Amino acid sequence: MVNWLLASLIITVLSIINHLYLAYHHYLLKFGFGSAQSLCNVSQTFNCDITAASNYSSFLGIPIALFGFSTHVVLSLWLLIAFIGLTDNKDRIIRVSFILSLAIALVSVVMFIISKSVLNSFCPFCMVAYVLSFANCFLLFKARSSEISFSDGTSLLKEQKWIPLSLIIIPLRIVTGK
Repeated sequence: MVNWLLASLIITVLSIINHLYLAYHHYLLKFGFGSAQSLCNVSQTFNCDITAASNYSSFLGIPIALFGFSTHVVLSLWLLIAFIGLTDNKDRIIRVSFILSLAIALVSVVMFIISKSVLNSFCPFCMVAYVLSFANCFLLFKARSSEISFSDGTSLLKEQKWIPLSLIIIPLRIVTGK
C-alpha cells in the first residue's frame, strides 16, 4: 500500500506544480503579458491562450487552475497524513482521498469535453492535468485495502470533522487570499 500511496503523493505534487503554472499563465494573459511565443502555444489546436481566454477558464472571477491547485493541496495534505501515519484510520483517509481524486478525474472529463466540443482547442498543460488526475485516481484505487462504503462519509462528518472542513477552508483561503 505504501508504494501506491507514495506514487499518488508524487503525482499530487506534480499536479500542484502544473496548476500553479496554469494559474500563472492565466494571469499573464489576463493582465496583457501573454505571448504567442508561450511554451503552451504549439498550434491552433494545442494552445493555452485559447483556453485561458475563454469563459470556461474561471469561475466567479477565479481561475479554474486555482481551484485545481487548492483541491490538490487538500489532497496532498490528506495523503501526507496517511503516508506518515498521523491518523488512526489510514485506510479511511485513503478511501476518502480516492473519492476526491475520482471527483477531480470527473472534472477533467468535463473540461476535456469543453475543450473538444466548444473551444476546438486543447491546452497542453490542461492535458497534463487530465492525465495526472486519472493516474492519481488509479493509484489511490490501488492503495485502498478495503471497499468504499457510505459510512466513510457519515463517520467523517461525525468523528473527523477536520477532513470535510479542510475541503472548504483550505480552498477558500487559497483562492480568496484571506
